[in-house]
Amino acid sequence: METIPKLFPRVPYFPPGWGREEVATVWRHLLHGFSDDPDGFAHFKEQLASVFPTKKMTFFNSGKAAIFSLLKQWNVGPGDEVIIPAFICESVYFPILMCGAVPVEADVDPEDLNISIPSVIKKISAKTKAILVAHLYGNPANIVPLLEVGKNRGIKILDDAAPSFGASLNGQPVGSFGNGGAISIGPGKSTSGVRGAICLSNDQIPGSTERESGIRLLQIYLKFLLTRQYRKAAYPLVRLHHWWAGLNKRKDGIEMDTRFTISQMAAIDAAIGSLQVNSVLAGGIKKRRANFDILDGILLKESKIKVVRAKRGESAYAKYVFILPEGNPLKLFSFLQTKGIEVFTTYSPKPRFGRNDPYFADSLAGRVFEFPLNETPDNTAFIGESIKEGLNRI
Repeated sequence: METIPKLFPRVPYFPPGWGREEVATVWRHLLHGFSDDPDGFAHFKEQLASVFPTKKMTFFNSGKAAIFSLLKQWNVGPGDEVIIPAFICESVYFPILMCGAVPVEADVDPEDLNISIPSVIKKISAKTKAILVAHLYGNPANIVPLLEVGKNRGIKILDDAAPSFGASLNGQPVGSFGNGGAISIGPGKSTSGVRGAICLSNDQIPGSTERESGIRLLQIYLKFLLTRQYRKAAYPLVRLHHWWAGLNKRKDGIEMDTRFTISQMAAIDAAIGSLQVNSVLAGGIKKRRANFDILDGILLKESKIKVVRAKRGESAYAKYVFILPEGNPLKLFSFLQTKGIEVFTTYSPKPRFGRNDPYFADSLAGRVFEFPLNETPDNTAFIGESIKEGLNRI
């Protein structure tokens, strides 16, 4: 029997992690009807330029739009192949399919769940036009060896740092490697917001002239604002939103609809993004690291789980993630829901693209649990103790 989550969870899956400045910014934009804010964009661009001084920036409404624009700039189209990790958000497939190209999956490293270099090498063919390297959960992937591969074979390297702003490798920020990259402002990212992405490229990427609907922005931001300040009042609306989104999925539960909108980042998203970037640069990663250590102190000796850790560089600590190799993950999932922790297992099974051989990534479906690191220390300790209790029950 399916366990129904508590209506008002103590720990929501995507806690906004906002302070008073973010809330005040949202209200200001609400009262002014989401008007343009050129000064806000200019300030945001200056902040990012201090981190990515050699990259040209274009602001989009989503990571999908940013990736799509990069692929189109590189003339990726029908008959081409783009290598991606087999364990990745479904949204990565959409822009590739929209270009008419074929996503080809490479396996992932069992330690950090980032793309496996040996698997990538095996998948390169005469049709390979680009390789997308994602830095999952804030942990830098092994992108450096692929830069030489791309240079020698004429393959573009897309540095997808969507959830990992603030992470670095050899002192260089992720997102700045390769021919182009992207970072996101969104739920579950190290820069927590509602939506939006920044395309980082060696060459200027044309931006969109389309603008976000003011009504759509009102809907999205009221939901987030109320969820933060008046969670009990807003949560039924959030659940209704997820239920409605579920109607757009196929019967097997896998959402592979490739359609998405491409528009400019809204001024309100830029304003929130600017505050979140400032938070990261001002020590936000240290706070996340402290929460990671709290969870580690509680769970380090738990033999039933395998914690996903950075293998190289400096992590942005976007999430605390572990694999449950054995046992019934649904039991742990259900127990945590009853404790008021709205947890989901990440990345549902997808149709295989560009392969027939089994991967380690295939064993991860339903067994990878992720938890927020932007909660309060007390809530973080509560998460850890609840996980420990749940593991003793399965």
